[in-house]
Amino acid sequence: MTGFLAELSPTALVLLLTPITLITYYILFAPRIEFPPKAPKQTSEQYPVVGALAYFSEKWDFYRRSSRESPSGNFSFYLGKNAVVGLAGEIGRDVFYNTKEFGISQGQALNPRIPGPPELPGFLGKALSLDDDEFTPIFLRFLRSILTTERFSRDLPVLVHDAKEGLRTLATSSSTIINPFDVLFKVIFQLTARALCCNDLADQTELLDKIIHLFLTAGTSYNPRIILFPSLMKLLSPAYWKQMSASIRMYMLVKGILDQRKRSAKRDADPLQHLIDQGTADASIIQMLLTVLFAGIENSGKFAAWNLIYLSLNPKWKTQVLDEIKAAVAKYTTDRTAPLIEQLSSLPLEAWEREFPVIDMVLAETIRLQLQGVLFRKNVGGSDIKVGDEIIPNGAYVLYHNADVHLDPSIYPDPLKWDPSRHLPGNPESKKKRTEFLGWGAGKHSCGGIRFAKFENNIAVVSFLATYDFELCDEQGTVLKNGPEYNVNSQSFSQPDSPAYLRIWPREEIGEGLHEQCG
Repeated sequence: MTGFLAELSPTALVLLLTPITLITYYILFAPRIEFPPKAPKQTSEQYPVVGALAYFSEKWDFYRRSSRESPSGNFSFYLGKNAVVGLAGEIGRDVFYNTKEFGISQGQALNPRIPGPPELPGFLGKALSLDDDEFTPIFLRFLRSILTTERFSRDLPVLVHDAKEGLRTLATSSSTIINPFDVLFKVIFQLTARALCCNDLADQTELLDKIIHLFLTAGTSYNPRIILFPSLMKLLSPAYWKQMSASIRMYMLVKGILDQRKRSAKRDADPLQHLIDQGTADASIIQMLLTVLFAGIENSGKFAAWNLIYLSLNPKWKTQVLDEIKAAVAKYTTDRTAPLIEQLSSLPLEAWEREFPVIDMVLAETIRLQLQGVLFRKNVGGSDIKVGDEIIPNGAYVLYHNADVHLDPSIYPDPLKWDPSRHLPGNPESKKKRTEFLGWGAGKHSCGGIRFAKFENNIAVVSFLATYDFELCDEQGTVLKNGPEYNVNSQSFSQPDSPAYLRIWPREEIGEGLHEQCG
């Protein structure tokens, strides 16, 4: 060994010894929170130093096994030096969502899922940190200022046009095979950029494609196990540098749009102009716009695609959705001879928000099944927090898995079955307590963008069904009777493990007779 080290160059020796030194120091000297006697029972699935490795590879199965080991259902474990308390059941869920001392942004240190709002390097400018207690209220005020009925009404015609144009050329005369996740992701991205960011990004295909590429690059550059080691160790991770590169390039892309807007005499009625007029610092404008983009896009595009997959496997529900679209159009249209997709432009805002209850149920059921994953908080209140007869130590991370409630057969019978009728008014399953459906958050941590998320989902799904008929197939076009395998241990909300495809063909719906032509 000594001879091997002697043969190394000084540079190679530094590269070898630096991570070894950091890890050794971390193991021997870095402090960690010790669980007190009243903390929930520690899981048996832990190793010295690294903690519970099963968390990374099988989140839901690990969560269930650990919960079953504990008399209360709550449990404790370590990820490296980080103390984590997993909460379960109604009491644990209520504590998780209603405790003001639990910090969301601070909790993300143990949930470094990418894509997510990028933290910007300091040399790019002074912006509010995502970990700053000031950020959340400022961000929510910004959301409230742009998610208004007045703005929705003004933007509606161009949003409907964006969706129509984004879908129009997929199949012109005969059937075409598409990946719905690719298609719907781009449609939703453009709608979100238009409504929550700036028109410049939504109008320029080249810029839109570039930021989508950067978003997806960051999304595939993720090594969750890096949280087991000292913070400086991430500097040795290629995934970290890939993420940082994507973040910087996104920052520079939006900065270029901001600089151009300020240099020109152009004024646009979009969120970018709103922030400029408020006198917001440039770095904070960029941070705010990137954060709202990521918040609006991370799940919505995938939900819309999953809606189509589930509808393709459930003809009864697909027919109900199409009938709902036709009924709404018939109520408001001024030209019954136009194709169905063209008649959508006659729908006012109140129609988009109130005339599609079936689609609302479809979305809710898709969210229930597909929004599976862990949520993190951190106890930053300065003291221990009680949960039943147990305590969560100050400084500990707190974890909850959505499947604990969304796949609970006592709340949702036959929980793996996709069934939008669960959410029908009057159905016992629809009469849930506030924390028994977590698609839009709950308690003190509710989603601030519920209205827009439903609004853009309606635009995307309605526009797709008004333009195309479709069926689930493989990459070669062979019709499939079963959907993608459900991965209960998904690392986060994601696409299917195996690619899913739809065969689509143009729908021609003209006049009151309404007929379909299938290629």
